[in-house]
Amino acid sequence: IHQIARLEYGLTEGSFTKNRQIFGKAWEEEFEILLKTGLPGEEHYRKALAGYTEYIVDAMRRQVDFQRDRVYTVTQYAQADETVYQNEDKMMNEYLPGLLISQFLWVHHYRHLLFFKTFFVKEIASATDQRFHDVGIGTGFYSNVVLNTLPRSWGNGWDLSPHSLRFTEGLLTRFGTVDRYAFHLKD
Repeated sequence: IHQIARLEYGLTEGSFTKNRQIFGKAWEEEFEILLKTGLPGEEHYRKALAGYTEYIVDAMRRQVDFQRDRVYTVTQYAQADETVYQNEDKMMNEYLPGLLISQFLWVHHYRHLLFFKTFFVKEIASATDQRFHDVGIGTGFYSNVVLNTLPRSWGNGWDLSPHSLRFTEGLLTRFGTVDRYAFHLKD
């Protein structure tokens, strides 16, 4: 994926180099597992890189607009729900694949993952009852982390987007943990 990023998605290439330098071999190995299992093949890599690039550019545009106008362009929840979360093409081909790899390409997202593992997964691991709820599952990434780390865990994923539920189901299926998870379409 790094080679594809360098050749076809130049805006993303620096994230690979920077995070490899900051986090080292553990980051690289964990990212490789996600890619090989969660997004197998170059077609998925390209979709994720295109989505991630769009995600970056959109965030930069919104930041510029906010700095200029001092208001967010989307102010109504219903508008965001309709244009993003209920939009199958945007969710499945851009937002979710891009968001998934942002867990490893944005420094603060990867630091959040390390924090999550250190504190939350550790807390669930010490519990007798390892059931959990993930509200607003997005890609299902964090549910997958718990399910893969703790074989006795069992999750409930809640989201208002049927596309997030479908994306998560695919991810958990590829990782072999979908049988320990229930999906709930709910706002």
